[in-house]
Amino acid sequence: MSKEKSAKDSIEVGAGGEWHQLADSEHPPLTTNQEGLIADNQNSLKANPHGPTLLEDFILRKKIFHFDHHERIPERIVHARATGARGYFELTHSLNKYTTVKILTEVGEKTELFMRISTVAGGSGSVDTPRDVPRIDFSNDPLLQGRLFSYPDTQISRLSSPNFHQIPVNAPKCPFANHQRDGHMQMGQPTGRVNYEPNSLSDTSPCEMSKAAFRTAAVTETGEKGRIRPDSFADHYSQARQFFLSQTGYEQAHIVSALVFELSKVKHVRIREAVVGSLRHIDESLVQRIATGLAMDTLPAAPRTGAPVTDMPLSPSTQIIGKMKATLDGRVLGILITDGSDGAAIASVKMVALAGGASVKIVVPKVGGARLADGTLQLVDKQLAGAPLVIFDAVAVILSDAGTKKLAAESAAIDFVHDAFCHLKAIGANQGGAALLKAANVPSDAGVIDISHTQDFIAAAKTRQWERGKSVRALA
Repeated sequence: MSKEKSAKDSIEVGAGGEWHQLADSEHPPLTTNQEGLIADNQNSLKANPHGPTLLEDFILRKKIFHFDHHERIPERIVHARATGARGYFELTHSLNKYTTVKILTEVGEKTELFMRISTVAGGSGSVDTPRDVPRIDFSNDPLLQGRLFSYPDTQISRLSSPNFHQIPVNAPKCPFANHQRDGHMQMGQPTGRVNYEPNSLSDTSPCEMSKAAFRTAAVTETGEKGRIRPDSFADHYSQARQFFLSQTGYEQAHIVSALVFELSKVKHVRIREAVVGSLRHIDESLVQRIATGLAMDTLPAAPRTGAPVTDMPLSPSTQIIGKMKATLDGRVLGILITDGSDGAAIASVKMVALAGGASVKIVVPKVGGARLADGTLQLVDKQLAGAPLVIFDAVAVILSDAGTKKLAAESAAIDFVHDAFCHLKAIGANQGGAALLKAANVPSDAGVIDISHTQDFIAAAKTRQWERGKSVRALA
């Protein structure tokens, strides 16, 4: 390790570029719960620098005990954003050139499943394959190695039983047999006098299957056991630089705005400066824009890197906007109407939007409906105050003159159209709608369209109005 002094603390930099903060007169020594001194808190114990994590790593195991799987229920600490799906999985195209897992190779087979979908990190274009299932076995990726221990223990913590796999939603559909028995939540009634093997007391107890069963991949491991991070981990910035430079200008503006937003909430100036200094290794223009957003007069120095930052080939596949298809499929169009609105205009926009694959929600000030200009009652989906703009991908504002006068004094209506503009969404408006836009100080641009030009509005509704960002965001 090399040593360097930060503003407050003694720091050693490891082989992988990681920082080790050292105990001194101000910082007491770090210990385990049994007061064992910890020499390295940044690396797990591995068979060799590139090898698997070892079960004997009691420091890692104790960290896992106190991490996300011994958590509060039902609240999750780490995977705050997630969803679940229950039903069946049916494969439509075989992935047999990538894997031997039958659920991913047998086309047409239906497999019952319940799954959680969540993420901690990784944006568009990131993949999980660097950590992979060459056949069905585990790589030496340190994060994966920790999860191998963490996930089963998570189930025990959540359900307070080693028999978590027996409750119906977890239970396998294929036959399973072993000598594990008893314990809290045991759902079966194990029989027989032996609960071990090999044995000579039972003619029907389950035994090993030497040929068809799972066998660990025969990977040669050489090197010294220790807590050391390979120097291949030392490059913390080249991939981040590649990602930022690969984005469209609109996406780069969003990244800048997001970093300014988050750093503006950081209380300690020195931490903001440390982050901005690190970002200098990614791109100077990125840092200059962030510094402007944070009102920083001078740029902080960049920290020493563990490895040189290299320019990698740009990767447009990591873009979101650049790959986005102009389509209505899956989008939601909100149509704001009032009493006296033109039923023909509403029907025309709705018909074309539905034909394009969008879903349409009619929004009104009062959920009971709206009496249209021809006297018919229009049934509705949403009440204006309970229909925030974020649930729509584009909006049409079709109002009567009288309706406009009422909505011009309604903050929910003003916010509805103003937010649509600021969120770069297409806006279609008739004469009354245009008057509401004026009352909300919404200017006209290529994405604000006369609703009588239905096809033009529908074309704009298929995407965001990215160019508008320059007029609503200072950092764009």
